[in-house]
Amino acid sequence: MRTSSAWVLCAFTAAGCGLQNPGVRVAADVVPMTLPDAGQELDVPVDGAIASDEGVADESLDVGEDVLLDDVGPDAAEADAVDLDVPDGPGDDAPDAAMVDVVDAATLDAPMDIPDAADAPVDAPVDAPVDVPVDAPRDVGTDVPAVDVGTPIRWNVSDGDAHTTPWREGTPPSDSIRTLYCPPGQLLVGLTTWSGFYVSGLAPWCARLDADGTLGMAVRGARQGGTAGGDETDLCPARQAIVRFTINSGGVVDRLQATCAPLAGWLARRELGAALRSHGDSTGGSRHQDDCNAGYMGQGFELRTGDYLLIQRVLNLRLRCARVSDH
Repeated sequence: MRTSSAWVLCAFTAAGCGLQNPGVRVAADVVPMTLPDAGQELDVPVDGAIASDEGVADESLDVGEDVLLDDVGPDAAEADAVDLDVPDGPGDDAPDAAMVDVVDAATLDAPMDIPDAADAPVDAPVDAPVDVPVDAPRDVGTDVPAVDVGTPIRWNVSDGDAHTTPWREGTPPSDSIRTLYCPPGQLLVGLTTWSGFYVSGLAPWCARLDADGTLGMAVRGARQGGTAGGDETDLCPARQAIVRFTINSGGVVDRLQATCAPLAGWLARRELGAALRSHGDSTGGSRHQDDCNAGYMGQGFELRTGDYLLIQRVLNLRLRCARVSDH
């Protein structure tokens, strides 16, 4: 059962209510009232008079109805709060404003600043070309000399243009001379020497000169002379050929050493390369050095063999050279 603040006020001042509104009387069988939110029973005097603040008569109130009057007394706010089922709390002039502001502040009012990706157009179509700078490697040179494709470098050996170094111990009889030449287009790149105290026999190693200036696989040729003392083989480094014989001789070849030279270096400035091992232990005879002319490189040799102290040996030796060209 609900009651207005006027009824509550009269309950505490029953006599006063009867004096203020003599027309309102309380029946003798009025039962105690209980406030919904207070849990206290109020005893209404049997002879007390109850009147409303606004002067509403008992006849205007229907039995069994909840009446909410616009009270102006000090308990009006508490009674209204009970009727509206709103918990007591600090007043809020605009309860919905804060809620709206909180919701809208996170979703509507705060601008969303999305940073744009660097160097990426937002409205560019998917298949639009993008200019991406490419860093050239540091070791790539820009000043590269142009190659004249009209004049390619083509190395070759002119077999018909050749010369031989002189005989040092007199010219031997022509019928005793043996020639050990490399095949056409090839150069002398090594020797196999049979020797002990003297040089007994020799065999050439030859390699083809390719157009790009490289030398192919070396192949050994036939031997001339004896085999006393055992054999040893010496080859020039890559892209080098023999251009010099250094000989000690005096009726027999006592000692022999060959010297190589790089192809391009020898043609340009007579540059020497690797010196091969020396063969023969004798120090007799005279020492002489025989070189190919400028622009020529070893292509073989000529020799004369015969018995010396009952053993076949090399008695005379000279170098044969052929012209080499890079065009």
